[in-house]
Amino acid sequence: VNGTPILSASTAISLYPNPTTSVIKIDAQVKVNVSVLSPDGKVMIQKNDATSIDVSSLANGMYLIMIYSQDNALLKADKFMKID
Repeated sequence: VNGTPILSASTAISLYPNPTTSVIKIDAQVKVNVSVLSPDGKVMIQKNDATSIDVSSLANGMYLIMIYSQDNALLKADKFMKID
């Protein structure tokens, strides 16, 4: 086995600011696809090759963000708060 670069990349993904009013920035060492889900699991936003996500159109509240590799392997799941 020659290492697990995907797993090490997942720990290096950071999301900020949290809470946010408009944009979440995504720092990742690999290209990522992102889905933002409402608390009931509905997909609100999807973006490929994402470095940031505009969440200004979302209602205030808690959301789940799912970050995938280019081959759709889940790298990170996290929560963020949208506020005004």
